Amino acid sequence: NPANDKFQIYAESLSREGSYCYYITDLSGTVVKQLSKGKYNAIEQVEVSHLSPGVYILCVIDESGLTHNYRLTVIK
Repeated sequence: NPANDKFQIYAESLSREGSYCYYITDLSGTVVKQLSKGKYNAIEQVEVSHLSPGVYILCVIDESGLTHNYRLTVIK
């Protein structure tokens, strides 16, 4: 972090199978990147070139349904 045009997600899982979902919101909670799916133990490239510079929240939903929130800063 920070990101310019894209960033990477790597989610590790001991089971080595399965997937997680993620989406990006602005600070007001508006979804700016729709729900997408990634595979555990693999690098996922996420395109953010369409986003304006600022701070966003990356929401990752794991295989058990728990949501993990991460701060994402986009610069240009």
